[in-house]
Amino acid sequence: MDAATEQKIKEAKAAAGVPDGELLIIETELDDAPVAAFRVPTRPVWKRYRAEATSGDPSVKSAAFGPLVFASRVFPGERELETMIEHYPGLLETFGGELIDHAGANHAKKVSKL
Repeated sequence: MDAATEQKIKEAKAAAGVPDGELLIIETELDDAPVAAFRVPTRPVWKRYRAEATSGDPSVKSAAFGPLVFASRVFPGERELETMIEHYPGLLETFGGELIDHAGANHAKKVSKL
């Protein structure tokens, strides 16, 4: 990531009020190297995602990442992100999968019994 992009992300983070350590920056390995940054999804956004992701309707299930990604976006702007997704539709899954981890869904856990 170049210095100008890093500065824009820092400015977007500050404007969005994202606490330190809670901004997820994803740098892709695509030719034009799109970069995006996301906040932890809010609880209502997460609940909507879970409802859609577990829906019995395949068309609803397949579209579940869209609202999660766009609602959690800090950088780039909405239009720029739409252009990225239009050009590389698989980025919705890439970004969405990382957001699931960022939300705490796949963190290691210790389970024990007494």
